Amino acid sequence: MIGIQRSEKYPTKESEILSYFESIGYSHDDDFIFNDSGKVGYLIMDDVNYIVFREEENVGVFTHSVITYIRTLTEFDTITVKENEDDADFIFIGNAAEFIVYWDEMGEERPKVICSECAEQIPDEIRCIPCFGPLVGENE
Repeated sequence: MIGIQRSEKYPTKESEILSYFESIGYSHDDDFIFNDSGKVGYLIMDDVNYIVFREEENVGVFTHSVITYIRTLTEFDTITVKENEDDADFIFIGNAAEFIVYWDEMGEERPKVICSECAEQIPDEIRCIPCFGPLVGENE
């Protein structure tokens, strides 16, 4: 289950969201966004600027439709992810840009980056911080 809290700058409008899904080949009714391959449950709450998407037994349809939609959002939109709606803990809480990085890296082995000065592997947490020296080797 993915929740999306839109920013005040970009209010949630059900008609615009459903039009987006139509533009990428999906139909919809009052409860589901769907195509021939499967469906995704949705709840759009314009008044509180919040959207909920639920997987409905087809990870591929969920991934294609919802992740594609999240890629259109801004860093001011907050994404929350739970395995099941009844779970107390979230798997992810962050902005849309952070979620896309998280999603794209899930299950992928990142290549090791080695510092040319000290020959130590640079940890993932600081990879995006500007380096003061050149790096050598991306793969070991």
